Amino acid sequence: MQPTDNCPLSHATPTNWLFYLPAYMKRALELLNANSKDSNLPNSVIFHLTLDRGSSGQSLYVLERFKQVTPEKERAIIAFLDT
Repeated sequence: MQPTDNCPLSHATPTNWLFYLPAYMKRALELLNANSKDSNLPNSVIFHLTLDRGSSGQSLYVLERFKQVTPEKERAIIAFLDT
């Protein structure tokens, strides 16, 4: 799978979001390592790992996704964000 900039993570159910997130994170890292200026995917993935506390409706939607993250996946997400 080669995720595109048209990041469908926005429209994914919480279960699908969690399933596809590793592939998107991997591709985002590949693009960062390639110094690709032609893709917004890394920024898009970071956006989807950020909880916006300003919008209660959005926060609840995103929080539903984060509730499914296991401690192992949480460590992987933190490592990704620290990159």
